[in-house]
Amino acid sequence: DREVPGIYADAGIWYDAIASLSGQIERNPADKVLRSRRAALLDQIGLTAAAASDR
Repeated sequence: DREVPGIYADAGIWYDAIASLSGQIERNPADKVLRSRRAALLDQIGLTAAAASDR
């Protein structure tokens, strides 16, 4: 389950990668690793303002 966002991101399917990570964060809101991964992904696609909320 934790590998799915990376698979989507590697394939260039950013929307699904973000959606998958967000779903994992909803199920595990205290998981800082997931939030960090989402922030990094948002940075990669140029959404740095959105990424700031996960830092």
